[in-house]
Amino acid sequence: MPYILYVGQRFGWKNFKALLSAYCNCESIRNDFALICFGGTEFTRDELAIMEKSKIAHRIRRVAGPDSLLATYYTHASLLVYPSRYEGFGLPVLEAMHHGCPVLISKTSSLPEVAGSAAMYFDPETHDELCEKMPICLYDSEQRNAMKQKGYEQEKKFSWDRCAKETLDYYKQIAAN
Repeated sequence: MPYILYVGQRFGWKNFKALLSAYCNCESIRNDFALICFGGTEFTRDELAIMEKSKIAHRIRRVAGPDSLLATYYTHASLLVYPSRYEGFGLPVLEAMHHGCPVLISKTSSLPEVAGSAAMYFDPETHDELCEKMPICLYDSEQRNAMKQKGYEQEKKFSWDRCAKETLDYYKQIAAN
């Protein structure tokens, strides 16, 4: 079954409840796609209560495992949704792009800088906007393919080698002063 992927912890600023609310309220999405939550702790009582009340608990799964398993989930996901209100960087966004997974992310913090024009964005405070944009990302094959291609290009702008070189150059500049 096709699925939407969420990666990481689900508390506070991660804004998982926005995704959960949008998923519960988008009937076609919840009928056509499962929701996989990779990593983080077990579902909380509040999260389980929302799932049970909406009768969708059987459509949502939490999975944990090594990076190789996460890579498989990225590769086969229909969409990564990353609703965070604040991120220092947002590594799952780049990881998803590397594996050809389209991304729908909140337009806040560092995420627009990381994803550039390769992602579709939504206001993290507006569950309705998330619910409006998920179908575009999931059902419009032209949009999905464009997001995948842009994602491959965007992801190439970031590398650990480049990060290390720029950090070293910065420290050299500080030491010279």
